[in-house]
Amino acid sequence: MSSPSQRIIIGVAASIVVIITIFAALFLATQDQQLTQTPTPLPATATEVAQSTATATHTSVPPTDTDTPEPTATDSPTAVLATETSTPLPTPTNTDTDTPEPTPTETPVVRLTDCDRTPLEWPAYQIQRGDDWQSLASRVDSTTYDLQQANCRTSTLQPNEYIYLPFIPPTPTPTDTPTIVPTDKPTPRAVTTPTFTPTPAQPTIDSVSPHDGQLGQEVRLFIFGHNLGLLDEGGIRTEADFSVELIMVEPNSLSFPLEIVRATSTDVEAVIPATIPEGCYDLLVVNPGNPNNRSFLTPKAYTNDPLKFPCVTNATPTPTLTPTPTATPPKAPSITECIPKQGNVGQEVLLECTGQNFDSSDSDFQVDLRKSGDSDLRLSVLSGTYTNFKAIIPTDIPVGLYDLIVTNPDEQKAVKANLYEALQETE
Repeated sequence: MSSPSQRIIIGVAASIVVIITIFAALFLATQDQQLTQTPTPLPATATEVAQSTATATHTSVPPTDTDTPEPTATDSPTAVLATETSTPLPTPTNTDTDTPEPTPTETPVVRLTDCDRTPLEWPAYQIQRGDDWQSLASRVDSTTYDLQQANCRTSTLQPNEYIYLPFIPPTPTPTDTPTIVPTDKPTPRAVTTPTFTPTPAQPTIDSVSPHDGQLGQEVRLFIFGHNLGLLDEGGIRTEADFSVELIMVEPNSLSFPLEIVRATSTDVEAVIPATIPEGCYDLLVVNPGNPNNRSFLTPKAYTNDPLKFPCVTNATPTPTLTPTPTATPPKAPSITECIPKQGNVGQEVLLECTGQNFDSSDSDFQVDLRKSGDSDLRLSVLSGTYTNFKAIIPTDIPVGLYDLIVTNPDEQKAVKANLYEALQETE
C-alpha cells in the first residue's frame, strides 16, 4: 500500500494538471474571442478529461503487500502531463461569424460623346424639360461659354439628351405659380387715328429774281411767296407735282415747264434752260390737288432779251380770293470759300467760289478783286448759280494780297478779306 506522502504527492500533481488545463482552456478561449468577436464557452470535456486523467493516475498504482519500490514524486506528474498533451483539445468553431462585406469597386466612366475637351471627372447629366445652357451654367456656378466649350457644342438643348457638367446640380425647388383667373372685361374698340389730309391752298408770288436774263444762258430763277405747294401740318411742301412754268406772251404763247431745284412753302429755286426762245414770259405756279384756286400767274415776270422784249408791266396782278402780296426784299450774298488761294502773276487763274444768294445769272452780277491803295479789278464771270460761280483772274494782275467783292444786281454786296494772293512768278 502506498504511504500518505505518496497520496499527497499524487493529489498535488493532479491539482496542478487541472489548473494548467483550465488556464490553457481560458487562454484558447480568449484568443478565439479576439479573432471572432464572439465568446466561446469552455468545453465541459476539458475538465472531465483532466479529472479522469487524475483518477486514472491515482488508481494506476494498485495496493500491494509486496515490497515494491515507491515511485519518485516526479514520475506521476510526468505521466499525467504526457497524457494531457497527447489529447488535443477540440478547436472551437464559430458558426455565427459575420461574412465580411466585399470591398466596393468604382464603376468605370462611360463617355457618351467624342468631345475631347470634356474633363474626365465631369459626370453625364440628362437634360430635363426647361433646362438650357444659361440656367445650367447658373446652377453649377459656371458660364454658358465654358459649358459649351467643354461639350463641343452650342446647339439648343433637348430633353432626355446628355451633356457633361462639373457636377450634377440639385433639382430646383418648384415655386407655386399663382393661377390667374381671367375676368370678364369689355373688348376695347379699335381706335382709329385720323389721317391728316393736306388741302390745296391758294399760292401767291411776292417777287421774282432775276427779272431779266441773257438769251442762250441757263438762269437760276428765285420765286418768293406763300402757300407754294400742298402743305402738311408743319407747313412743308409734300407733293412732287407742284409745278412752275414760263408762258410766252411776246411774240407767241409757248409754254415751258421749269426744273425745280429746291422748294418750300415760301420760296422756290427753279432752272430756266438756255434753250428757251427769246421773248417776254408770264410766270405760273400751280399747286397740286383741286384745280380750283390753286394757281397764281405773275404777268411779264421774265425776259431773256430786255432790249427787244422789255417785258414791262403797268400793274401788279391781284389773284382772285388772294390778298395783295407784299414784296419780300432779296437776300444779301455771302461768300463761303474760294479756290485757289494763290496764283502766279503772268498766268490766267480760274477762281471758283461757293456761298449763298449769288444772283450770278444776271448780267449786272459783279465780282471784283481789291488791293489796298489800288482800284478794283473786275473779273470776268464764266458761269454761276445761286450757290456758286466761276470767274477768271487775268494774267496782268499786280503782285499783292487781294480782297474779293461780290455785288448782286440790287447792289447788295459780300466781301471776303485777304482771299487771294498774287505771287511773282519764279524762274
